[in-house]
Amino acid sequence: MLIQCTSCGAQAKLPDSKEGAKVRCASCGHVYVARRPGAKGAKKKEDPTKYFVIGGAAIAAIVVLVLVNGGDPPPPPKKEEVAAKLPPPVVVDELGWDSPAARLTRDMHLAALAQNRPKLTESIDGAAAHADWRRRQLEDNAADIAEAEAYNAKLGEGVEPVAVPEALALPTWDELPLEARNVFVGERVDEMLVRDPENLLTAWQPFSGSVLALEDDTAVVRLQVNRVEGDQTETRTVEWRLIDRRSAGASTPIWRVAGWNRFLSPAELAAARRGRTKKTTKRTLADGSLVIESEIRPIAYEADVPQPERDRLDALVRQRMDLDARPKVRTEANQALIAAGKPAIAPLLTAIATEVPIITGDNPEARDVGLMRLGLVHQTLTEMTGYVTTFKPDESLGATKERIESGLKQWFGWYDRRYKKYTGRPQVGDDPLLDDPNWQPRDEREKRDFEAARRAQQGG
Repeated sequence: MLIQCTSCGAQAKLPDSKEGAKVRCASCGHVYVARRPGAKGAKKKEDPTKYFVIGGAAIAAIVVLVLVNGGDPPPPPKKEEVAAKLPPPVVVDELGWDSPAARLTRDMHLAALAQNRPKLTESIDGAAAHADWRRRQLEDNAADIAEAEAYNAKLGEGVEPVAVPEALALPTWDELPLEARNVFVGERVDEMLVRDPENLLTAWQPFSGSVLALEDDTAVVRLQVNRVEGDQTETRTVEWRLIDRRSAGASTPIWRVAGWNRFLSPAELAAARRGRTKKTTKRTLADGSLVIESEIRPIAYEADVPQPERDRLDALVRQRMDLDARPKVRTEANQALIAAGKPAIAPLLTAIATEVPIITGDNPEARDVGLMRLGLVHQTLTEMTGYVTTFKPDESLGATKERIESGLKQWFGWYDRRYKKYTGRPQVGDDPLLDDPNWQPRDEREKRDFEAARRAQQGG
């Protein structure tokens, strides 16, 4: 089909299958929608001055040709011949793998892998990124409030309700001072650079993707990624939200990042919900204790915990568990971990997962050392959270093999049920077992622990 540039009027040939595609004029570089002249939706700019210029040039050319050809004017060229003299227009890819929007998201992964902080900082639009982050925070908060209220609405008589989170009041970008804006952008870049197996940028690389939505000055890009190291058959989808910051009148988009997160399909969301419901199990021990357990496993840091803080917390956990260190060193490490709050939960639980193979092994001496180390971790977690489990580091304190192993599993049960809403302060009385009328302490120590927790719950 024959098409015509809506800016300069240059004509070109294009396959019929490309009708409706965006093309770039080979003559003036203008981007327009390829349509047959006169077709519905075709637009053409009318510039009256160009007709005088074109007409004058045409008359002059005809006079010259008449003189050269002895007075006989040449026949006018056909439209098809004029179009054939120009190279075909370039079809603009705005939705595929090589589109400008998709290229930016791929560049972000490469910059994160290379730890290129300046490139990442330059590619983030602070105002759009803050608006995207603020929206997701408010949505999560509203979902938490609705979940707590729905849980409380179904409680039986005499059962203590869970605490309902307060509604967030987050400032907008315009309300933030310049320093706070710079800190926010720096935190987003920190998230991109964290070396973590679950980090969507540093541990995963894109191999396919496209623009899902393109409207005015916004775009949504979804990239399929696989692991940089390890099992590359495992794949995920990363959703990027972009904003176009080109100046008025410019034809080339300038995409900047507004937000990104892992995209879960409806099937993946359903599987995740099933996994959460199966994580914890309620169990009655041989002595009648009713407990809630989960699988013991390493726990990863949250993505927003920077690497220097991770290194510091890991060192504090090692100091806390070092039986050869002076008591003062272990005490100071304990206090520092408690002060760190929520970020310290992950390394403490991971320390439990690391010690479990030792206490379940065949070496009695190593088992005793492992139990003492676990006792220190257990004490720190209890002081941090206010949660009490059946774990005891020694049989002389009322421990049995069942109660020891279950007590450690109970910490992971707490993590799966309570960690998300944990604020970094003790949550005494926040566990349903404390108000379970069927639960009774089985020894004097457990009775004292139970009564202390009950007094704390009642403000005593």
